[in-house]
Amino acid sequence: MQTEAEWVIIEMPQRRFGKFEVWVYTRNEHGHRPHVHVFYAGAEVVILIGRRAEVRENPGDMKIKDVRDAQVIVAEHRDELLKLWRRYND
Repeated sequence: MQTEAEWVIIEMPQRRFGKFEVWVYTRNEHGHRPHVHVFYAGAEVVILIGRRAEVRENPGDMKIKDVRDAQVIVAEHRDELLKLWRRYND
């Protein structure tokens, strides 16, 4: 059983780009490559922040067209998203 002291509310930065919500998780992600969680229509895809915006995982079974659109968004906003990720995870 968890005590009240174990519950911590953490603000997770997010951005909306068109139909997508892009989240940067704020837990300590040392050892992970910079990435974002992209949500749309109840699905999630995790995309690495970089020129190619590679898919790390697609746990929410996002449709392939939506995944490609999300990759374009992440690539277009790479600098902003990388800065945000580093702010919370470096």
